[in-house]
Amino acid sequence: MRRVVFACMSVVLATAAACASSEHDVLAPAPERDSGTAVVPDAEAPIDARSDATTDAPSCSPSGWCPTTLPDTNLTLRDISVLPGRAFAVAESPNLGVKVLEWAESAASWSYIDDNTQNESGRGAYVGKIWSPNENEIYFTVAPHTVYHGKRNLGAPPQQKSWTWTSQQLESRIPAYDSPGMDYFPNHYFGRPKSSATNSEFTALGVFGTSAGDVYAWYGNAIYHLASDAAGNAAWVVEYVADDLDRDDEQLFFLGATATGQNELWFVGGRGGSVWDSRNCAIVVTKRLGEYRRIADATAQMGGGFPPLPAKCEARAGTILVDSATGWLTDVLATSGSTVVALNGGRNIARISSNGGAYSVEASPIPRVRAWDESAYLSMWTAPGQPLWLGGLKLVVQNKDVWGAGEYEISSISLNGGWLNAAIYQIRGSSDLDLWAVGAGYALHKTTP
Repeated sequence: MRRVVFACMSVVLATAAACASSEHDVLAPAPERDSGTAVVPDAEAPIDARSDATTDAPSCSPSGWCPTTLPDTNLTLRDISVLPGRAFAVAESPNLGVKVLEWAESAASWSYIDDNTQNESGRGAYVGKIWSPNENEIYFTVAPHTVYHGKRNLGAPPQQKSWTWTSQQLESRIPAYDSPGMDYFPNHYFGRPKSSATNSEFTALGVFGTSAGDVYAWYGNAIYHLASDAAGNAAWVVEYVADDLDRDDEQLFFLGATATGQNELWFVGGRGGSVWDSRNCAIVVTKRLGEYRRIADATAQMGGGFPPLPAKCEARAGTILVDSATGWLTDVLATSGSTVVALNGGRNIARISSNGGAYSVEASPIPRVRAWDESAYLSMWTAPGQPLWLGGLKLVVQNKDVWGAGEYEISSISLNGGWLNAAIYQIRGSSDLDLWAVGAGYALHKTTP
């Protein structure tokens, strides 16, 4: 398996503080990369499991993925936050708008917990990320750039609502674009950029924290921290803005966040241009000991010749290069106190390590597990000591040792003898015995090895 290692000393770049100054919708084949070693193709038949459903409850897949019953059939789950015995999810629906759901293992059921204000006053064009520090508190984001905070009403009588919700607008730091030209993708420059490399949309609006008292959000090119204003009220403060554009139609944005400890946070995303621009490069920003640094960044160059060669990313001065092939970092997860892994362009796994002020990156391509399938992956989950799981179009795979001799193996999600014809937009878990794979019309739960 090909691996490339880069390293450099990180440099301190200018930060922007407020007081001082996505998901994936469409999936198409990605450009062919080093395919590595493929495993035995899945034997699932190419039919939609829903068309073959019986009146009985659907059985679990051969790999132990069990469908759960959603409150409505036309929900597309975009993100999920998992705690032992409980899960919270955000979904989009053509007739219901954005919805927030809770799964209680004790009742083995989903229920709506939102107050529906997320679909009022011009909100609800799309949903972002959800994060829960504990089973009684939730944060989620919704377009245009709003963060909701929910708290469970403990001990409330049956007639009282079970959750109380408040919301705040994030201050937009997205530059003005003269002619977005986004007839089909109106949110491309406003929180939902589309990647021409994977033909997928991702949501640059999310929330994450290290604890209930240390919560961050991002929208487009800015990172925010929840703090208290002069009156003691909660306020989202802009702590970092990425606005060093190389051309008029370029945008920078963040797509995911994680932490390797309370003193080191990681925010990942990319640089891109118009919907049709193939110059897509990865960026990584860390907040270490209270200081923000751009540790990975690149400039994309268009390939020459005819037909033209693919665009290629070149490291910017003082930063490391995640991958020379163009692609954004769409998700990031911590695997140790000094290491994170990120999904790069839907076809690579990047492992980035911190050693004091120095950072290094190692790249591992994801092989095609079906000879005919070159689709990019949309979701990823792992944790310290846990396997790596990936979800994409009609597919879930796992690798127990990405950086050793491990191979990617299909984890069958077929139901009732038929192929699950749906995209898996997010995989999350509290452990490998409590995994969720959610997407278009499905919330699959796995509690077996």
